[in-house]
Amino acid sequence: MLILPVMVTIFSACSKEDDPEPGNETPAPSKVEFLKVNDTLDLTDDSLVVQLKFDRLASVDGQISVRFTGDAVHGLDFTTRPQSTNGIITLALLKEAPMVEFTVFRTGPLQAERTLNLVLENPTEGFELGTRHESTVMLKKHPDQDVTVDFAEEMINITESVSDGFEIILNLIGSLLHTENVLIEVTSSQDFIYGTHFLTDPVAVQNELILDAIPGADTVSFKIIPVDDNLVLGSYEVMFSLHSTTGQLKKGTNTEFVVRIEEDDNNQVEVHTIAELRNMFNEFEGEFWLGLDYFIEGVITSGSNVANNKTAYIQDNTGGIMLMFTVQNYLKLGDKVRINLEGGTGTTINDQKAIIDIHDMLGIKLAQNQVVIPEVVTPEQVGSGEYEGMRVRIDDAYFPEADGTNVFAGSWVIKQGDSSAAVATYQWAPFSNYVLPEGNVSVIGIVGDWGRIMPQVYSHDIIR
Repeated sequence: MLILPVMVTIFSACSKEDDPEPGNETPAPSKVEFLKVNDTLDLTDDSLVVQLKFDRLASVDGQISVRFTGDAVHGLDFTTRPQSTNGIITLALLKEAPMVEFTVFRTGPLQAERTLNLVLENPTEGFELGTRHESTVMLKKHPDQDVTVDFAEEMINITESVSDGFEIILNLIGSLLHTENVLIEVTSSQDFIYGTHFLTDPVAVQNELILDAIPGADTVSFKIIPVDDNLVLGSYEVMFSLHSTTGQLKKGTNTEFVVRIEEDDNNQVEVHTIAELRNMFNEFEGEFWLGLDYFIEGVITSGSNVANNKTAYIQDNTGGIMLMFTVQNYLKLGDKVRINLEGGTGTTINDQKAIIDIHDMLGIKLAQNQVVIPEVVTPEQVGSGEYEGMRVRIDDAYFPEADGTNVFAGSWVIKQGDSSAAVATYQWAPFSNYVLPEGNVSVIGIVGDWGRIMPQVYSHDIIR
């Protein structure tokens, strides 16, 4: 009997769990790389779009970083969108997006060519770097094409009452590629000050104007605005000098412009003396109305020690008088002014001659900080009426009621030998709570309400 050998093949069993399920295979990462390894931000372009591509559509969302190096300076030569932080921007990589991009912007004209190196870093899971993960962007310098700027004219005359100002134009010859700056220096005649006598638009800072010259513009301009000050200070000149420019801009041949501002406050009018005005009280036997122009000139001698804030005293070399305006008095002690009393009424207020209901609140200011020298008088002369409305001075006098406690507020007797007068101080005067000085003093003040002497500035008018 023939016995044949039996061959047994034993197969190793495999679990189905070790086999990948159909459709569950882990997808290969998408490779991210620059579309171009070399790119250029041209002379005529303000920006460049840098693109990143994938070798296959991404199956997940992710991120990647772009790091900037090179001699191009962020913020000075270029900026980016999205904005970079510490030389790095982070880009979102979207599932199934065919491409991602960011933008490099030129910040201004370059005087030399600059290089911007871009490096891809730190892709998140599902992405990896491709072979073109570095790129270079060249930022081209601007061509040496000059644009000249100079004043369209050399000089102009205007009056100080040109309230809207006068536009001064500079011509631009050539084509600007980017916004450039023009620096203008401002100088003026002696004693005429920027901000006090004239202004500009835009505003000058430390007597310098910076103007923007924009691409496509043929001109650049600014305004000079005289201050209509009602001061007869005379005409004056303001010079504008083209000091410096940026970038393509170069100074032309006409680099200076002079504005002569003509005084127009010195109108030719008939001016009456205060003595003439006071004589009208006798002529009309009391109250009268000034229905036509009636100009007087004088120095304001009063401050705050008057009956109310509508009241002022004015004096010329012929006399003084009280004025009362329809609104608050805006004139200051020491102002020399010309005032039109048209519409005012002559009457008696607090036992003194006065013009009330005056509408010319500012008048025309002829000078400032003028001092009226007081007349030296005796107490009897104060009471005579001859010095009514004028500044007077009584020497070698004393306050009998000065006891170290009584203060100026109110009405106090002042004596010179056996003669006496009264000194009045309203409670709103700055020195009303000062203690009456003991001993001999000189007292200066306006002969005002009820014939009393009214000091105005303590340090000037009470002399010990």
